[in-house]
Amino acid sequence: MKVLLHILLLVSWSYNSLFVSGFIASSPFAFRKSSVSPFRSDTTICANKIIKTDSFIATASKNLDKNLTSDEKSVVNIVRTRSASVVSVTTYTVPVNERTTRRGRSRIKSNQTSKEQVPPVGSTSLGSGSAFSITDDGYLLTNYHVIERAYQMQQTSIKIDEFYQNVTQKVQDIPLLMSFSPSSLLPKPARMAQVYVQLESSKISIPCRIVGVKPENDIAILQLNASSMKKASLVQPPPIPDGLSTDLLVGQNVLAIGNPFGLSQTVTTGVVSSLDRTVKGIAGNDIRGCIQTDAAINPGNSGGPLINSMGQVIGVNTMIISTSGSNAGIGFAVPVDGFWREVMDLIEDDRVEEKLKIGDGNGKGRKRGWLGLKIVQDEVIGKALFRRIGLIGTKHDNEETGVFIMSVDDKSPAFDAGIVPLDMRDGSMVEIGDRIVAVNGNSIRNSFDMKKEIKDRTVGEQITITLEDASGERRVVYTTFKAKP
Repeated sequence: MKVLLHILLLVSWSYNSLFVSGFIASSPFAFRKSSVSPFRSDTTICANKIIKTDSFIATASKNLDKNLTSDEKSVVNIVRTRSASVVSVTTYTVPVNERTTRRGRSRIKSNQTSKEQVPPVGSTSLGSGSAFSITDDGYLLTNYHVIERAYQMQQTSIKIDEFYQNVTQKVQDIPLLMSFSPSSLLPKPARMAQVYVQLESSKISIPCRIVGVKPENDIAILQLNASSMKKASLVQPPPIPDGLSTDLLVGQNVLAIGNPFGLSQTVTTGVVSSLDRTVKGIAGNDIRGCIQTDAAINPGNSGGPLINSMGQVIGVNTMIISTSGSNAGIGFAVPVDGFWREVMDLIEDDRVEEKLKIGDGNGKGRKRGWLGLKIVQDEVIGKALFRRIGLIGTKHDNEETGVFIMSVDDKSPAFDAGIVPLDMRDGSMVEIGDRIVAVNGNSIRNSFDMKKEIKDRTVGEQITITLEDASGERRVVYTTFKAKP
């Protein structure tokens, strides 16, 4: 009877199940004696209890969560929701093959197939690090020093191209030399710089372009190549929301995700060791307000996020202090709230430029116009300036509207229009300049209104700007957008 029962049990199992008596030494899960471990099955029978498993060596995460402490659950949940946002970044010099180096883009021969190796055979690595998603349309944030060499090479190529284009234009203006093209004598570069990233969900290298850099904060903005993402059937990594470093306390738990020594998706935890540290930036300047942490940061972690217990990015891991070059428990992150707004403005500007380049559908792209002024965006500074001028008693004392001008570039349309920015006297006293209260007759209440009015303007477009000085006198100026030099 026992033999018959044993045979029936064996028959009832699926054909790809395996009976194991004793301990499973090769698996990270040690079952009790006489337990059953499924092989390529999604069910395990253990102590008369059925446990669902993801594979023959991995138990479903919801069952493992039961054994975690509250602190461990918090860390695990952050890793699950944020790790997909972190990518590895590697810069290369790649062999030139009918490409153009302008703005880091690459145009490859139309006969290139998806099976072609990326980066191409013969590429040489310049360096690597980490980056993380900050928007849902492929914009990433990393350290400037991670892509510095590639960026400098691309900028050099752009300057050379522009120089020869200028020379060509001047030569063609001479009737006897109209058929001569100096660019034909330009030696073709053997290599070009390109940035590639790898997403958590794929081992495929995706090219991306450098959108902008801020060396003084040691940060750079990248964007994934949308066509390459579509070709590889990949989705954009989800963005990590930003937090405030000003809300941090020493001793608070933090988490770092990155790719140290090429080990992707490495997670380390620690605490905020200190706040308001000053470190020497890649541009040689002092970066103030940095976050010190003992979360392990190693070569390759640069550009990755430092995350608080709410899953918000509070800093970009940028450097360590070590006698060996590896983690010694003293790492630093640049706080994001010091540059987040400016980064988002750069991204919005880039979106507009890319949209204009698409053109009207007939291949005729437009170039974004440049006004050459910066406005005060900080609300605290704005309110202080309004208190300084005192609206009561002026000719227009209805409400605090308009935006103050922080600076005006020389030889810019704003400069030519006579727009007066704020000025510092004796290094401490602020002299109020003009305030923009309307553009083309539309009231400007804040910086958002101002950006909305000028973001889609193109080269050659003319606008009227209504200005108000510190005494309340208003005037209207006319200005025409130019191409940014």
